[in-house]
Amino acid sequence: MIKQARLILDKFNIVYIAAQTRTGKTLASIFLLKNDYDNILVVTKKKAISSWLSDLELSQTTNFEVINYESIHKLEKQNFDVIILDESHCIGSYPKPSKRAKSIKEIAKDKKIVYLSATPSAETYSQIFHQFWISSFSPFSEASFYKWYKNYGQDDCIMIQGRIRKRYKKIYVDIIMDKIEHLMVTMTKLEAKFDVFVQEKIHLIQAPTHLIEGIKYFEKHKVLTIGKHKVEADTPTSIITKSHQLSGGTIKIDEQISIFISLHKVNYLLNHFQDENKIVVLCNYVKERELLLKKLSNSTDDVDKFKNEPYRYFVGHIKTFSEGVDFSYASCMIIYSLNFSATTYLQSKERLANKKRTKAIIVHYLFTKNTLDEYIYKAVTNKMNFTSRYYSNYK
Repeated sequence: MIKQARLILDKFNIVYIAAQTRTGKTLASIFLLKNDYDNILVVTKKKAISSWLSDLELSQTTNFEVINYESIHKLEKQNFDVIILDESHCIGSYPKPSKRAKSIKEIAKDKKIVYLSATPSAETYSQIFHQFWISSFSPFSEASFYKWYKNYGQDDCIMIQGRIRKRYKKIYVDIIMDKIEHLMVTMTKLEAKFDVFVQEKIHLIQAPTHLIEGIKYFEKHKVLTIGKHKVEADTPTSIITKSHQLSGGTIKIDEQISIFISLHKVNYLLNHFQDENKIVVLCNYVKERELLLKKLSNSTDDVDKFKNEPYRYFVGHIKTFSEGVDFSYASCMIIYSLNFSATTYLQSKERLANKKRTKAIIVHYLFTKNTLDEYIYKAVTNKMNFTSRYYSNYK
């Protein structure tokens, strides 16, 4: 990766290292730059800062400054020679650039950039534009996403609540890849000679009959009474979100009140993973996290405590802990609930991966049978082709 990236960076001033999770993107970027540049800025996710600092210490270098994306506005100096954008897919929003992308564009003017991501565009190739847009050396000449999409996109409209909406997702992929492939360095786990690969196991859990009936009633009538509480939804998105919460055994009533309604998933977890001694559990909703921490004895939501102390369970939010966190010392991972993000799905299931690992990696998905759980999994796995393309035809 270093050898290929150096040639590209020297020639084009930008390089995109699209390497699969745990194949060494961080160390590759450090050794790519540490001896040739005096001031190097690393922008990463907050949860990944400690990992970066550890690798920088291991690399015996002091010419890097590490900051998280949300703190870019706090930068006191701007005279960096080169910028590393870790998990760079997070600036790939569209059709309008995010506030985060605008901030980076200001400090990245005329500077070399090293992009790092295992999932450059997990949802759609439209996510690639603003990642390059922030650079003065973008392979795209278009000044805005709309102009770019006019040249590279296809008609992509759907009807939502009686109105036609443009989605901006359909791209002429071959043309886009021809524009960027000379900037890409890829690495797969197979190429990196990993011995252990992630396996997935789906658990379909039977919920109490009254819960399934309640979910079906709610999806039809947009209202459900639970004790003294009333669950209501006024939009399709709200129906989906609350139906998904119900399938996990919790529900948010309003901004102040959330309640527990079923322990079917928690009880299944307690009864079927008794042989595991170091378990990562990731969930999608705040109340689920609260439920799990309450019902799983010897659990914590602190990564350092989980790693260094004899806690059996780590419980965390799946979006927060899907990127930049190393759980390779854990025995297994349980996904209590997913969200609709293909990036989160692809990244979270790799948290236990490590080239030195010899123990099997099994990611367990707990799905309530005949609910949205199963459909969400199908939706995110169907998006995988957007990422796998980088590792197949284009190298």
